Amino acid sequence: MKTIGSRNALVAGLALGIAAFAAFGSSSASASEFRFGFRVGGGYGHEHFYRGGYCAPRIWGDGCYDRVLQHVVVCPERTERIWVEPVYQTTYDSCGKPVVTCVHEGFFRDVCYRARYEDRYVRVWHSGYYREY
Repeated sequence: MKTIGSRNALVAGLALGIAAFAAFGSSSASASEFRFGFRVGGGYGHEHFYRGGYCAPRIWGDGCYDRVLQHVVVCPERTERIWVEPVYQTTYDSCGKPVVTCVHEGFFRDVCYRARYEDRYVRVWHSGYYREY
């Protein structure tokens, strides 16, 4: 079995695509809008597309991590229940004896702490894509 070289495969694929378009072309697409693609290069990610008169090669760009500045929550909003101590007042009677009276009884108070945000650099994954060169 004889293998066709990559140049012959490109020419054969181009001719086959043009013949298929001529045979099965639709009335809604003009010749300048016609586009088909095939793989060349044995798995390296190169791809060629025919666009109405020239062949525009495309290459696969691998995915990568990128550092992006994001507004992130450092500490979420929370509510704490705190005990407020009772308030006592000491007064003296006519004989000079101290008399302790309660001005306010002790109670629980709910305190809400707001969320805290910061701008931080975060690693974000960008998936691969085809790009023309």
